[in-house]
This record gives sequence, structure tokens and C-alpha cells, in this order.
Amino acid sequence: MKAFPTRLIESLLNEKKILMVIGKAGTGKTTLIKDLAKRIKEDKNKEVCICALSGRSSDQVGGSTISYLEKHGISNLTEYIFVDEAFTLDLFKFNSIIKLLNNNGKNIKLLLVGDPEQNPPPQGFEIIRNVVYPILCEYGCVIEGVQTYRFKSEIKKALVLVIPVSFLNKETISSYLREILPILEEKKMSWFVTSTLHWKDVGTVELNKIVKEVLGKENPKDFEVGDRVIFRRNLTINGIVVERTGYEGIVEEVSEDGKTLIVKGLKSGESLSVKRSEVVLGYVFESYNTQGREADCIISFIPCVKNIEELKRKLKVALTRARLKTFMFVPKKLYEDSLRELLLSIKEIEIKEIKNFHNFKKEVKEITKI
Repeated sequence: MKAFPTRLIESLLNEKKILMVIGKAGTGKTTLIKDLAKRIKEDKNKEVCICALSGRSSDQVGGSTISYLEKHGISNLTEYIFVDEAFTLDLFKFNSIIKLLNNNGKNIKLLLVGDPEQNPPPQGFEIIRNVVYPILCEYGCVIEGVQTYRFKSEIKKALVLVIPVSFLNKETISSYLREILPILEEKKMSWFVTSTLHWKDVGTVELNKIVKEVLGKENPKDFEVGDRVIFRRNLTINGIVVERTGYEGIVEEVSEDGKTLIVKGLKSGESLSVKRSEVVLGYVFESYNTQGREADCIISFIPCVKNIEELKRKLKVALTRARLKTFMFVPKKLYEDSLRELLLSIKEIEIKEIKNFHNFKKEVKEITKI
């Protein structure tokens, strides 16, 4: 069974010239893009350009990044452009798509695919959510998929741990991570930690150091053998891209001066020589950068709330990144002042109030039972 009627969508796209398909994680959006592109290419012998903002997302649908298309353009034979993760586009990236539509004088058709509840653009105006989406809704150009196929389990996928502190600091985070990470490591579960983009006190850099300390690494402030890292640029072998920006690797060697690393790319399996400036530690991701990533467990810290709607989207995204469980740590004061009603309204969430840290240490094995 398919979540979206491929033939109907193709027919509507030809009729309306621009169409939007929306759906939550697991409703079959990626499958739709692949199936529809394949159908158009094979049955009609027409060119389809598939793209997305990030390298990970574009690879998942067999396409290119928008940045790549900005530099190299599209084929003159292109008659369709499909954009995945459309709600992550800011004004400038959407403008690049519009320019591509006018590339060769053809009447190119545009399919925008995404989830209105996903994270907003890393920066810039939310052109899709605030302008394009409402207009397309008004003109009947939006199709929504409602049945979820990826997640079948009835088990609640997120556990919110309300901890007895007024605010989160490095010491608190470190204490709780010291209890939960060794258990996930022992169970050989994949995991990553998420942080909040606007969290000035403990950002991604600091959280990566904390995680390394918790894991018992010798040099928490620098790269060492065995570290998880993220590539900051595309890497090539003989002119062929083997690892993209945002992809992950494991450090195999570090030069004596620390300026050069040998990193094994997890996608390609290749051992690549990179400058230290071309990678960053990869234990922690800012929430907007979790698109296209999955792990068995996600550990998320919610330090503050600046915008309830934005936080709501971040929570939804966090829920869809974990295959088994998301653990969210929330200060008690923040929970009682701002978040109780919101968190209670999300059916996939279970809430557990921790009386004190000693109790958490006693209960952590039960808490992490999946």
C-alpha cells in the first residue's frame, strides 16, 4: 500500500504546474519522490531534477543539493523539479529554485515535498511556511498524506525527564549523561545528542566536549582516534564525491602536529585525509541539523523556550529521528512555567518527574529499558 496516489499526483502536477505534498515523518514522502520520478522518466522519457537543501536529504532521494544546482544549473531537458524537505528552505534558496524554473524557457513543473511541522530554515525568512504554503492551500494545490508507515509501534517514543533544577548548566548535563550514555553504549545502541540553536550557555561545541569527557576520552577538547566527526565539505576521490557535507566519519589517525586527520567515511568506507578545519566533532547536533539523521536513541536537552511554535516543531522532529526512544531532559521550573500543557498534549510523549539525582541513578536502568 502507498501513502500517496502517484498517478493522481502526476496528473494534478501536469494540470496545476506547481504542487505541494505534505505529510509527517513515515508517511511515504521519500518513496513518492522516487516512484514518481522513476515513472515519469520511464513512461514519458522526460527529465526530472530532484534536490534538497542538505546533502543527506538529497542523497536519500537520489538527487542533488540546491547549492550544487546553484553552481551547475540543470539540464536543458529538465521538465520537472522535485524539492524534498521544502520547509527547510529560506527566501534565498527558494529564489534559487524559481531561477531554475526559468532556466531554459520550458514550462517546468515544480513539486514541493515536506512536513510543515519540521524544523525551520537554519536562518532567514520561512518563505515556504509563511507565504508559499498558504497560497497553495488557497488554490487547492496541496495534498496531505495522513497514514504513517514507518512507525508501527504503539510504544510511546519519547520520555520527558523533568529534573529538579531551575536551569541547565554543564555540571547538570554532565551528571545525567554519565548515567545514561554508558548504558546505551553497553547495549550497542546508536545515539546522538541534540542541542538548541539559540542556547548561548552550552552550545554544540561545549556539549561535544562534555560528551567526550563522559565517554572517557583522553582529550575532550581536541580530535583523537575513535572520535565521531562530521565533514564540513564534500570530499572527492578522482573527481567523484564520496562523502558530502554533513556526513559522518570516524577518526583513524591524527598527525603529530594535529593539523591533519585520517577519517573513515561511514557512507563510503574510504579512509580520507582531511584538514582539522574540514571536520567538527559529531556527538552533538543542533536541532535544525538533525534532518535526514536517525539513531536508535536521541538525547535532547531543552534549556529554555523563546518561541512555543518553534519548540513544538523541534519536539516533533526529535520524535521522528529516534528509531526506538527519545530522552528529553527539562528543568522542573521550565516545565511548570511553560511546558506542562504543551508536553501533555503530545500523545507520543511520556512524562516522568525525577525527585532527585540519587533517584535517577537508581532508576536509570529501568528508564533506559526499551
